[in-house]
Amino acid sequence: MKNKATVFFLLIVLMGSMACDKEAGDIPAYMQVPAVSLSTELGQGSTSHRITDLWINLGDEFHGAYAVGSDIPVLENGRTPVSIFPGVKMNGSIGFPTIYNMYAPYRDTIDFSPMDKKIFDIEFKYKENAFFALQEDFEQPHRLNVDLDEFDTTRIVRTRDDVKWGAFAGEITLTKEFPRFKVASDLIFNELNVPNRRVFLELDYKSDETFFIGFRGNRNGLSPDNLLDAVITPKDDWNKIYFDFSNFVNGTNWDYYQLLIEGSWTQEDTNAVSKIYLDNIKLTYLLP
Repeated sequence: MKNKATVFFLLIVLMGSMACDKEAGDIPAYMQVPAVSLSTELGQGSTSHRITDLWINLGDEFHGAYAVGSDIPVLENGRTPVSIFPGVKMNGSIGFPTIYNMYAPYRDTIDFSPMDKKIFDIEFKYKENAFFALQEDFEQPHRLNVDLDEFDTTRIVRTRDDVKWGAFAGEITLTKEFPRFKVASDLIFNELNVPNRRVFLELDYKSDETFFIGFRGNRNGLSPDNLLDAVITPKDDWNKIYFDFSNFVNGTNWDYYQLLIEGSWTQEDTNAVSKIYLDNIKLTYLLP
């Protein structure tokens, strides 16, 4: 009887131990990335970014997407490979959260244990094969100088008055008398429509008016087409925005492309002066 009681006691202890182990296995560790930054090399322009989300793989499995600064629960225990991909709101919309394909992921192996929190900042970089077809920060005479409207005064001019990065930005001034601007790049891009190539545009701006970005180009020597694809709404403060032009480029399949920017004065006050500021414009894709 004593032996049976001893065995029963040992079984209870063992079962309790197993239950505790299971409960311990359900207690998460945590990661937190309070801040992210972007590092650039020569020819890649400013370190301006708007990385809002972190897309996380643990080992080879997708773990989830979390806002920067979130507490990220992790049930893995012990040393675990972690890959963190930078996420942005593509096309300026919260409805299009996505991994930004031009930035390289952060990779590390982290030793997790229940209730432990790993806190670290991340510095992202562009991928090694990132190519910048246009990198315009207005620090030198700029390349958005093909005037396509009927007003000589509505060009993009370099200014020190309001700058996101560096010493200069681009400024457009619109009034009732001079209400429209339409400019294209003097650079011609003839390698955008390579099959499966993803083409992105990123820029910083602040604006009193809605304006539009697209491309000018043609095929088979016909007259140029001017097609606008991206809508940019007014912002009182500097804002960073990303656009995916891959479908646009694949759909047009022109022989060449020029970046195109267009906008108009729309104020009710006939004496109002509208300003649009641009900085850190990057047209980029990945080389094979």
